[in-house]
Amino acid sequence: MAACNFFVITICILISLINLSTGFWFYGYDQVYRDPYSETTNNEIVQTSVITFLASAKNLEIVGEAHPYTYKLILFESIVQYETESPDNEWNLGVWDSFIYCDENENSLCLYFSDGMYCDNGYFRETAIELTCHHDADVPTLYGINEYEECVYTAKLYFPELCRDRGTSTQFLRTTESIERIKASTYISEKGNKINTLPYSSISGSHQIGFSMTINEIEDYIRLTFYGPMDKYFGVGFGSNGMLNTYAIIINGEHDDNNEPVFFEQLLDSHAAGYTLQPSFILSEHKTHSEDNTHQITLIRKLSSSVDIDEYWMFSALNKYIDIIWSVGKSTKFKRHIAFGQDRMDYKLQVVESYDKSQIINGLTATDFNLKINWGSLFIMICLGLIAYYIVKKYKQNIIQFGQSIMQNTDATQSPLTSDNNDDHDQYPGNKQQRSQYGSAQEAQPLTASVDNR
Repeated sequence: MAACNFFVITICILISLINLSTGFWFYGYDQVYRDPYSETTNNEIVQTSVITFLASAKNLEIVGEAHPYTYKLILFESIVQYETESPDNEWNLGVWDSFIYCDENENSLCLYFSDGMYCDNGYFRETAIELTCHHDADVPTLYGINEYEECVYTAKLYFPELCRDRGTSTQFLRTTESIERIKASTYISEKGNKINTLPYSSISGSHQIGFSMTINEIEDYIRLTFYGPMDKYFGVGFGSNGMLNTYAIIINGEHDDNNEPVFFEQLLDSHAAGYTLQPSFILSEHKTHSEDNTHQITLIRKLSSSVDIDEYWMFSALNKYIDIIWSVGKSTKFKRHIAFGQDRMDYKLQVVESYDKSQIINGLTATDFNLKINWGSLFIMICLGLIAYYIVKKYKQNIIQFGQSIMQNTDATQSPLTSDNNDDHDQYPGNKQQRSQYGSAQEAQPLTASVDNR
């Protein structure tokens, strides 16, 4: 009987685990991989003509060889390595991720594939394929394949259609100025009259994690509210379905000296923590729910805040949806997660047609500049002016005589003082001083007549 109960419990646990697995990515020895990202991910760094051409070649298969292996690239899908002599022995070297710079100099363009087959070093295989014109062929060519670190691969990809001039003037990348201009001008609408709302959404019911969001162009703010466990860290990354270079907000289960929750902003790395950014959000509200050991954290900042577009996510009311990733840890420390996933959230869109920021100057709309006359005050001022004119005209001589008498009284009051001062100076002639041309006080010298004896 006990054995039967144990068997039933085991079956129930297995069924629960299978149901939970549908919300997560699974890697490793089962060799089930995530779906590829969009072919336009991080495409702001790429010239439009290049994006257009590559997107038209989506799913194109390109094969390259580097003995003893053969490599098959499916554009914007994946890259696979297999033994030339034994094709059944194959390894997934990565699923399409995004466009990236090939190195820190940011002068070459790579197609990046991540989350490949699990490697013995504890990471997943990844591949960066440089787009180049330094080759000569009539067909698309994959060459220069190399494993420069364990399970980290590089290669070069040549398209003759992109290199008609043999690469002498081919530009794959946009300039820094054009990238800045594209990003800065596209995250706020021209009229500034949009409000995007994301009502509360549960992103992991089993871990009690959810969040809501409001992007308000009119009042110029972003408000994020996170819900999650108090005894574990959890985080949400924005604008991506992968970790590499993704902006995220991490909520620790810890509290500071003021009993406020610890949160920080992070730029994630590929399957790594990345680094912490300077805070752009401030804590607006914090609520705890003891009945289920969760808390609610509301963060806020100005939508128009000046932040580094290469590190922070530019929340925009122009988007109809937002891609997110999430994770939760075993403890309050921001370390390896025990569960994670991805999702796409649809905004509730609102446009306030009566508002147009382009018609506002110093906080006032055009209608606020209409001339408004206070007719009652104007009538009183005119009456007072007429009365003053009548009084001055009728009593002009009296006013003049009154003014003259005041002046005479003032002169009479000041004359004795002037006489006393002169007498004092006459009594002490030796103290008289005069100023030299340089402003210093000097003893006054008596003037003597010059006599000409001639």
